Amino acid sequence: MKRFIALTSLLGVACAFGQTTETNLKTKKKSFLEKVNTSYYGELYTARLVESEKETLSENGTALYNSLIVNYDHDSDNRFTVTIRHELTDKIPGNGEGDRFDEADPRFAYRRKLLSNDKVTWFGGVMMEAPVSRYSNYEQGDQRIARARLTTLLIATINDYNQFIFWGGLQKTAYKFNSDSYTDDPIDIIYTWSSWSTSALSEKYKLRVDLETATAHMDGKGDLDFMVANGSERILAGVNFDVGSVNLYPFVYNDPSLVKAADKLGAGVQIFKAF
Repeated sequence: MKRFIALTSLLGVACAFGQTTETNLKTKKKSFLEKVNTSYYGELYTARLVESEKETLSENGTALYNSLIVNYDHDSDNRFTVTIRHELTDKIPGNGEGDRFDEADPRFAYRRKLLSNDKVTWFGGVMMEAPVSRYSNYEQGDQRIARARLTTLLIATINDYNQFIFWGGLQKTAYKFNSDSYTDDPIDIIYTWSSWSTSALSEKYKLRVDLETATAHMDGKGDLDFMVANGSERILAGVNFDVGSVNLYPFVYNDPSLVKAADKLGAGVQIFKAF
């Protein structure tokens, strides 16, 4: 679930950037500090609204994901981003007692605008993660040495009331095992995120539905042989609105790869604030 939250954080910033009106000021060149902006993205969620006797490691009670994003807009088409991330969780069954602070690797990203018109804005980019956190360098276990992700983002205005956003990323990860031997092939995962929102019923309170997926390459299979693992998808539905300068998206969610039972239904809220 953590990888989906991280993915959503990237998209939250991307959407905010894509929806911002850009003005070319030919008479005044912006300074370095004027090209820098910061924002916060967070997600507070619970894995289950209904208690269940069957608990797994993936079913955290409650978690709060936090990220600080620093953007440098070189010009209207090119953006560089640094993201610092961590997560706070309560007791995880079978994985220690008490609250936990889980740091995540910082991200360094570059994105370029490839196409822009009245209906569609299209970006392409690349993201790297520096394996400097405890998450990537366990004392006991495999060590991650590199992670890179090629990304694409499409923001489409369907009409005056409806908007569709698609993000896709091909991620390659390389590990070093305890035996000091490297993997024969990097671990490949394709991530996607789709979001539809509409203001047809209310301009302030927009209905929104998201779909997050992850498909992993099967070891020893062909280059195009990917499979969706159980517990690696989310469908979110809720209402998106602003409170002052803070954007909120409270939602309920379920994993379509699992049984659609009531004890698998979770809820949460995404928070975005630009400074």
